[in-house]
Amino acid sequence: MEESLSDNTKNPGAGERPWRPNRLRAAAVAVILATALAVFASVADQHYPLRAWLFFMVMRYWLFSLFFAGACLSAGLAATRCLLPTCLRVSDRWTFAFALGAVIFALGIFFAGVAGLLGRIFFFAWPCLLWPLGMREFVADIRYLRRQARRARGTLFLPQNYVEVGALILLVLSLVAIYMQVMTPANLGADSYWYHLPIAEHYVARGAIRPFAEGWYLGAYPQLATLLYTWAFLSPGELFDHIALCSHIEWVLFLPTLLGVSALVRHLLGSARLPYAAAAMFLFPGIFLYDSSLITGADHIHAFFAPALGLGIFRLLDRFDRRNALAVGILTAGPLLTKYQGVYFFVPVSILVLWLAVSRKKMMPALVWGVALAAVTSVHWLKNWIWYGDPLYPLLHKYLAARPFYEGAGPHLEHEYWAANFLLSGSFWHKVQATLSSLVTFSFVPHNWGFHGDRPVFGSLFTLLIPVALLLGRRKRLWLMILGVHIAIGVWFATSHQDRFLQALLPWMAACTATILVMAWQLGLLVRAMVTLLVAFQLIWGADVYFLRAHAMVGDSPLKSLVDYASAGHYRRYSDQRAVPGGVMKSIGERLPPHAKLLIHDRHDRLGIMAETITDGLGWQGAIDYMLLETPDEAAKLWRKLGATHAMWWTDRGGMSPEALAREASFVRTVEHGCESQERVDNKAMCKLTGNASNPVLASHPTKIAWLGCEGDPELGVYSPSRLASRSPERSFSEADLRKNPVEALRDANALVVRPSCGYWEDISEAVERDFNSAIKAGEVAIWVRR
Repeated sequence: MEESLSDNTKNPGAGERPWRPNRLRAAAVAVILATALAVFASVADQHYPLRAWLFFMVMRYWLFSLFFAGACLSAGLAATRCLLPTCLRVSDRWTFAFALGAVIFALGIFFAGVAGLLGRIFFFAWPCLLWPLGMREFVADIRYLRRQARRARGTLFLPQNYVEVGALILLVLSLVAIYMQVMTPANLGADSYWYHLPIAEHYVARGAIRPFAEGWYLGAYPQLATLLYTWAFLSPGELFDHIALCSHIEWVLFLPTLLGVSALVRHLLGSARLPYAAAAMFLFPGIFLYDSSLITGADHIHAFFAPALGLGIFRLLDRFDRRNALAVGILTAGPLLTKYQGVYFFVPVSILVLWLAVSRKKMMPALVWGVALAAVTSVHWLKNWIWYGDPLYPLLHKYLAARPFYEGAGPHLEHEYWAANFLLSGSFWHKVQATLSSLVTFSFVPHNWGFHGDRPVFGSLFTLLIPVALLLGRRKRLWLMILGVHIAIGVWFATSHQDRFLQALLPWMAACTATILVMAWQLGLLVRAMVTLLVAFQLIWGADVYFLRAHAMVGDSPLKSLVDYASAGHYRRYSDQRAVPGGVMKSIGERLPPHAKLLIHDRHDRLGIMAETITDGLGWQGAIDYMLLETPDEAAKLWRKLGATHAMWWTDRGGMSPEALAREASFVRTVEHGCESQERVDNKAMCKLTGNASNPVLASHPTKIAWLGCEGDPELGVYSPSRLASRSPERSFSEADLRKNPVEALRDANALVVRPSCGYWEDISEAVERDFNSAIKAGEVAIWVRR
């Protein structure tokens, strides 16, 4: 008996039947678990309806984003098979594939838009057409990675020393931190509100890509990022879903950017294993801060092409032939199709191609590179040339007959188009000296709009480590990339040196930084200690950047917006979870009938209207200048020619100069005589444009503005718009004349600029109100128009 007890103690299961699963038992357990899930879900639904769960919303955006990413990768793998058939590592092949695939995806959207095929069917059909193209290569790569993982016994992707552990931690924490910003659709940049997303929305509303009738300059920008966002706006869902999907598309393209940085470092070092080198991207803290972070713009999609282009350059150095030149030509076109700042890459790459052609006496690859570049970018420059008469519309208006481009548009373009605080000034040699100095100081001197003060946050390790590279032996590829970065920095500083534009060069800078750090690390304990201190200092210096409350659009940190977004369901504010970001014009769009075309007066706001739009902003389009339109009839005729059916304007325009008020008076007279069904929406007014003026006689009279001001204002009198701009009245009157007989003093005026704080206003207000309507406020003054 003791032996029996001892055996049972050693083996508690002794005497029991061995466990044998069977189908009946499995079915019973599955039913119980399903019942438990149903009960749990029923209880949870009473507190937080399942249909409102944030999880399901986010999963939807991820599924669509992966649908997009898979199409890009598959199409790119097929293109890589044709262009670069020689043996490539998986990381290299996928870096090339994502870049080439994104170009193919965007070109397909462009040609479908020109053909008028933008619709829900195209949203699903286009990726489905691309998915099968490179599936064979994709499956082969996955099988290869599985074999490698088995051989490594599960350690293939695991860190193998404490340096790799630190890099992995930095990489994971940084990715999570950035995605926490991307999650909330409120994390949009100013340019995203202004044109990246509104252009996509405009194309989708029309179902086609067509020229902007008013010659909206931003509508003629390079648009690769906008084309990708156009696909997102075709997706099922509401405006909120479209914006969120756009943000996730930018995020999904950020991931292969990191993959490409690791591939670049491996090529620079000649090492077989550097899985977490992309962590060097986050040694540049500016990437966490508005407006250099992922804000659903074009800067990081611009940067997305940098790693693949770098790898292509390395292949071109090894073998200067037609296939490699063709691939590099397409990859050089990608940044140029995304932003005009693609010239940062174009200049150093073109210098390299020319040098290779001369030194190796092979002109054909250089010709292939140029033809490929011109052919792929033709969807931008040729489209602009055909539609606007200027391949870089409106930048070549001095040399070509750009259209539309009214007489006198040039000075307004120069004033508005270029941000003066980011342009070089002074003599030629002063500009040269400043540009050369910027090659060293660019990371130590902030060049931004002042959102976070005058603190430099871009990151300085790239510059600080260059002297170290001088002592690390001959590294041809490393120094070539360093040289390319500095040529690009020179172009950046000489054109428009905003810090956020440097994000395009960040993958190259990060690759060089990681390479130098790895090489220095191999020099011994003392150097390792100094490398650790330098990297730690950079990390600590920039550690608070992520938390700065400097997001210009949110008015705070995007993390606050995320907290509000994620917690809304708990407080049963389910509609808040789908609330579009502040400043979005959804309430206006909901009031427009189908196929409407809205004239937006003198503001950039248009996101959320979900209809075709026209802007009349001075200096941002080439068709409308109210100073040149003497009568409401002329302005209304131009509006009809541009296709406008409705108009919208802000009821309080803020402080304005006399010249701006002159234009405003012309606009106000036009809507007064050519509008019906006027209504107020928040701080805006909108109306339907009619074909006939309410008073044809008054609408045919040129605008005459009576200025009723006092100290510091233009002289009391009646002005034409052009003479008000120059402050020279056609007819003057005194304050006494105005008090004595306001009707006579204002007899030939059909618009008034009134400053109510002037002492005589109370004496004449009754007579003015009898003959004029109050139209809009403009700061401390108001504009009235004759009834």
